[in-house]
Amino acid sequence: MNRAGVQPTGVRHRLDRLGLDSGAAAVWVWAVCAAYLALSVLFATVKLDGDEFHVIKEPYEFIGGDYTAGYLEEGEYGKALETAWKAYVLYWRYRPLFAPVIAEEHKSWFEEEEQRFGYVKPESVARGDPDALDKYQERLIVPEPDRFYQHGAGKPLLPSLLTIPQLGLIALISSGDELLVIQHSHQRHPIFVLTRLVQIVAGLATILLVAFIAAREVGEHAAPLGAAIAAFVPISPMYFPDLHTDSIMTPFLILAAYLLFNRQVLWGGVMYGLALASKNTAVFLLPAFGIFYLIEGVKINGWSTPLLGYLWRRVRQLALFCGIAVVVLFPFANPLSYVIEVLTPITGRQFDPRGEDVSRWIIGRGTESGMGSSDARLTAAASFDDVFQLLVLLALFLAIQARLGRFGQLSLIMLLLVVPYGVVFSYSFNWRYLMFVPFLALFSVDALRRPHALAFAAVLALFTLAEAMDVIAMPGGADQG
Repeated sequence: MNRAGVQPTGVRHRLDRLGLDSGAAAVWVWAVCAAYLALSVLFATVKLDGDEFHVIKEPYEFIGGDYTAGYLEEGEYGKALETAWKAYVLYWRYRPLFAPVIAEEHKSWFEEEEQRFGYVKPESVARGDPDALDKYQERLIVPEPDRFYQHGAGKPLLPSLLTIPQLGLIALISSGDELLVIQHSHQRHPIFVLTRLVQIVAGLATILLVAFIAAREVGEHAAPLGAAIAAFVPISPMYFPDLHTDSIMTPFLILAAYLLFNRQVLWGGVMYGLALASKNTAVFLLPAFGIFYLIEGVKINGWSTPLLGYLWRRVRQLALFCGIAVVVLFPFANPLSYVIEVLTPITGRQFDPRGEDVSRWIIGRGTESGMGSSDARLTAAASFDDVFQLLVLLALFLAIQARLGRFGQLSLIMLLLVVPYGVVFSYSFNWRYLMFVPFLALFSVDALRRPHALAFAAVLALFTLAEAMDVIAMPGGADQG
């Protein structure tokens, strides 16, 4: 029997009762995808933000950059290969860390290339500097070991590798100098869309995965609703087309969750490894499954001895899942560096004081910053002194009353992890929350009745359109500011 107490007589009958057959559901899913693509391309025309401007060069840098290119031009292929390998190892070891302390031996890895190709350590360029373009054009684009403390990390190399084809496409139709000129002279330009193609596709893949999972777990009528909610949460079209690595991580993460949910441990582990290879915040999936298995085990066995056997089987399953993920992660990040960075909010670590203030991420020892100190956020999350805690608690008990499907329950648990997540990363609703979007959509189509889910998607779309109007109002030509 279904949640309404009606004996189902087949998917087609249920869809017909809703006035929606499977063919119409597919049409609506693709219509939602088309709307997402139109909106995301619009947002992708905006010039690169500060973080994107710095990371867009990384795929070129971690294969040696201008050093490798210089050796190739001079026919020294052995030196080119050696330089590319050293650059990759350097990024593999240190890029997972914020403000890493670089070993002295590694700081001197490129001394020969620095002298041969005339490397000059660049000075910081102030925002609004009238000579910024000239200063950037004079720089060599190369691995710079002593400057790894700059431009936050915690990011393995998979997203940069996936970005290489779109950068190659840009190279075919323009040049690096031309892109740099456009970056400094335009607020919006079509060429910026090309720098974000794989990220836009990652958002599209996430929406299609949500539609697929919603159809499998709730019913085919839920597929377009799930897709619409995932597509029209304002951060989806705004931040999927963004070079922050969260956009690449998200489709791998939701696919890993669904495969593990269906006990497909091997392929789930592979997808989870790719999620971890995109960004370290993918680790939040593990406590979600831990809580889910505990709740399910208690429902099945009660607080009895068989519960221990059930949990032991799930622990072994998670261990195998994680073991496979680590093997997949290995080419993209040093596992030791990765673990150190993941544990930083709890354990702390040494960091280069010239770079990111890592102490602000450490729970209980945060320093005042624009995001607020982590200890202050922890106190706010743990105390019952504002409406945020009240709404979260109310939502939790309302959701527990609902007859959620199993994946809806898992999605709810994942959503509730935004509380500890925000303790570390703040509660600002930006690209950092892309990983929660598919779980929000899947929980919504499970917990809400169809008219209410449709209304929710419509309200989200209105907010997104309001943001889109601001982009349309931007000057599309030269930036006079």
